[in-house]
Amino acid sequence: MSVETRSVNANVNVNSGLKLETMKNLHYMEDKVMTMPGLYVMWTILYAGSVACLATDTGNEMGRNYLMITGGLSCLYNAVTGVTMVYGNKLPSSMMLITNPLFLYLYWQLLAYYRGCVYGMTPAGVMNAINSSIMGLFTVDMLIKSWLYAVYPDSYDVYVRDEKRSD
Repeated sequence: MSVETRSVNANVNVNSGLKLETMKNLHYMEDKVMTMPGLYVMWTILYAGSVACLATDTGNEMGRNYLMITGGLSCLYNAVTGVTMVYGNKLPSSMMLITNPLFLYLYWQLLAYYRGCVYGMTPAGVMNAINSSIMGLFTVDMLIKSWLYAVYPDSYDVYVRDEKRSD
């Protein structure tokens, strides 16, 4: 595809709504900046921190339970990453579009179940606060993307095809 054709296509509306350039901007952070290795490093740091907190915390039972459950659920990211890399399109955004809704909705549902009594000055309580801050950012990102793709379902396919042509 020529440069001229690509730049014209970048401004074409997909499904009379989303521009290809808009979709590139939506997925820039995970597909161009962090990429799979960066996301994996971030997950590893959070997971190792969670395990260390569980190993040292002797306090808040609810905070420990919440950290144990959410840390275990976070392993879904690794499984979906493997499938995306081996059988899929190898884009971090695909992994996140699949995993984020499942993990993040469960994350917040569990927080509501524990009535927010998972924070505090114990190691697990502090780690839960750190995780919740990060998950809050990921949730905003997930809500925007999942709603856009619910309204414009073919847009992501167009984005993936363009990304594969760019490689």
